[in-house]
Amino acid sequence: MHRAIRKDEILELLKRYNYMTVPFLAKTLHISQSSVRRDLAVMETQGLVKRTHGGVSEVESSNTLAPYSLRMQENSIAKRAICTKAASLIQDGDVVFIDGSTTCLFLPELIEQKRNITVLTNSLRLAAMFKNNNVQVYCTGGSLRLQDEYVMAGPMAEDNVRKMRTDWMFFSARAIDEQGVITDLNEPETSLRQVAMAHTEKAVFLCDSSKFNRKSLFTLCNSEDLYGIISDVQLPEPINKKEIL
Repeated sequence: MHRAIRKDEILELLKRYNYMTVPFLAKTLHISQSSVRRDLAVMETQGLVKRTHGGVSEVESSNTLAPYSLRMQENSIAKRAICTKAASLIQDGDVVFIDGSTTCLFLPELIEQKRNITVLTNSLRLAAMFKNNNVQVYCTGGSLRLQDEYVMAGPMAEDNVRKMRTDWMFFSARAIDEQGVITDLNEPETSLRQVAMAHTEKAVFLCDSSKFNRKSLFTLCNSEDLYGIISDVQLPEPINKKEIL
């Protein structure tokens, strides 16, 4: 397939998916991953796409959510490393709120190694990952978003979150800009995270490098509101004035 034709194919696919990984494109277009990366590099210089670590999105697509299955693939190694750091903060007997982001789905297997942990989550998928009796799991209830996500939010979920005081809150979001403002695309989940933040001792943002210097639709909080940020790399200026855990 000629590069010009591949470019049109990639743009057409982006209209459908909004975000795609390099392996996904290579398989779909029947070319090597190195060829995909070269094509994407050229297209980015032409202002047609925005490359991220491991994938590509539409230009100015921070306000468009990628398919869940693709977000699960994005930066999985970095997300696991971030969750390993997060789990090291949790002590036996702690109560922990974990949100429904794909980043946090690496936490259950790490938390299960501890004793007498209580988890509150708005993710049915995450709740189902706990396999032993070391962890007592509570779900927030609320309005359920299917679409392969199984994440709950809304007024009922917020009311239930207010009933519990947690030691830790671990969450992710779509973006963090140069001033440390954290934003997300989903309004109900943003509101739920804000309620959870008001009822926790220590809120921690789990942030891989693909989220830096970006903006999305709804403001969640500022980095200064948090106990800390865990990332796979050093945070850029001026965000790195906030302690990196």
